Amino acid sequence: LHKIEVRPYNRTEQDIPNWRRAIQSAESQIPRRSLLYNLYADVDLDGHVEAVTGKRRDPIKAANWQFVDKEGTPVDTVNDLIDSVGFDDLLDEIMNAKFWGYSMMEPTFWQDQDGSWEMDAGLLPRLNYRPENGILSYDSYSEEGVNIREGIYAKTIMEVGKIKDLGLYMKASPYAILKRGGLGDYAVFVQTFGNPLIDAMWNGFDEKQRVQLQQALQEIGAGGTIIRPDGTTIDIKENNVNATGDAHGNFLRFLNAEISKALIGTTETTESSSSSGYAQSKTHQEQDESKHETDLNYVRRVLNSRFIRILQSAGFDTKGGRFIIQG
Repeated sequence: LHKIEVRPYNRTEQDIPNWRRAIQSAESQIPRRSLLYNLYADVDLDGHVEAVTGKRRDPIKAANWQFVDKEGTPVDTVNDLIDSVGFDDLLDEIMNAKFWGYSMMEPTFWQDQDGSWEMDAGLLPRLNYRPENGILSYDSYSEEGVNIREGIYAKTIMEVGKIKDLGLYMKASPYAILKRGGLGDYAVFVQTFGNPLIDAMWNGFDEKQRVQLQQALQEIGAGGTIIRPDGTTIDIKENNVNATGDAHGNFLRFLNAEISKALIGTTETTESSSSSGYAQSKTHQEQDESKHETDLNYVRRVLNSRFIRILQSAGFDTKGGRFIIQG
């Protein structure tokens, strides 16, 4: 009955002042998270961010989830849902609430031709969130919208995360922003000091000769072949400047380490440093396992407190039942 306008993220170039403005906007008296979510969408494209967040999501999806009744007997209809792709997406989005902050989902359910149950996680458009008022706005900028805490929506829409939680991406964003700029600087450095300097000479009188020489230099192929006019000389000078790029490489490694700390709390299980050893890596692995255990408990509690109510509203018999992880 309500038309929700869904807009794409505004993927503009980000910088540290944008990060500060986005946080201020999200924490203002009339909170708006659009700037923050646009920034997060950019951070989410970083390969290291994907690797680190995947290390927290994957154990959740790999766990042997099962739904049992109060006697401990598996409930087939709900376990059909657990075996569906949509349930994996639901687990992903529950964990994403750790990174993006507060999230809204509207799971939907249907039966396949063979009678087995399927589902869709139904993540609602983040740019329309007004969590402080419990509103999903009709568009990305207004206050008017659907009150998800009243009527039928209170039974069909699932809220995950604390209302004022801005997510772990808030802490990782400045490092991801600096990394994007650092990579650009590194690329310029490699282009500047990685190619040899070509010293070409012509007689200074024949303009046609100069044009032919310039064209020959522009058309140097991968094999380094040059066809040049008679009377010209070319000297390729190797770039022996003592410029190794260590400053750029160390800076990028530092930023990746800070992203890892912000999103998972450790570094050595994602990327090994030059000073790392077995004991250090072992310690970080144990910390990762502790984090996985914490995440599993968090997701299990969300399923048993919030998702189970959605199942009840959809007509599934969940009385006295609970989600468990089989050992």
